[in-house]
Amino acid sequence: MKKTMAVITLSFLAFACSDETQVIKQSINNIKDEMVSMQSEMAEMKISIEDVDRKTEANKESINANAGALAEIRSELSFIGNEVTVLKEGQKAPAPGASAVLEPAQTADGENLIIIEDAFTDKSSLYSYAYELYRNGKYAESEAKFNEFLAKYPSDELSDNAVYWLGEIQYSQKNYEGAVTLFNKLVSDYPDGNKVPDGLLKMAYSYGNIGKKAESVVTLKKIVNEYPGTRAFNLAKKKLASMGE
Repeated sequence: MKKTMAVITLSFLAFACSDETQVIKQSINNIKDEMVSMQSEMAEMKISIEDVDRKTEANKESINANAGALAEIRSELSFIGNEVTVLKEGQKAPAPGASAVLEPAQTADGENLIIIEDAFTDKSSLYSYAYELYRNGKYAESEAKFNEFLAKYPSDELSDNAVYWLGEIQYSQKNYEGAVTLFNKLVSDYPDGNKVPDGLLKMAYSYGNIGKKAESVVTLKKIVNEYPGTRAFNLAKKKLASMGE
């Protein structure tokens, strides 16, 4: 009888241990499943955060580009306003901040254009005048006025634009080494400026025009990697494709 009870007791204990082991195993499996689920959720959250970061950066570039474009539009409107004032007064009085000396010029379509000379004290008028000179191919005069603007307003919201147009002046005259120097100045002095992507693009073109393909490719890839969503980004991708990169 005692032997029988001992066997029954051992059997019960073995069964209990086995049942407890199964419970422990199931608990461990449940924990593993939860960990896998948590890891999956964390991975998805990371992807979502990276996506938000990319969209935020793209929006930032778009905002900077729009701000720069608006600034240039305001400057052009200011210049036009000065011209209208002079014309209304029969060309007898200067526009605000400028002397009354007038110089005829021609647009690309051959139409006469009155350009107001010369001593601007208003920064918008000075910038607009320099930009108008550039548009009409008066590069030496435009360069002088953009440099005057930078000397007076080195930290203005249009200062990076002024450096960019100085680079464009050199590029238009096929002085590609000079253009590279100025576009490098734009990137180093105004790294957050809205003209940086376009400046890098023209820098890459300039390198290509003087046979420095490796430097051109590096610059184009910098645009693609750092300035998604910009006009320069799209043009840089096309240029790289045409170069077999």
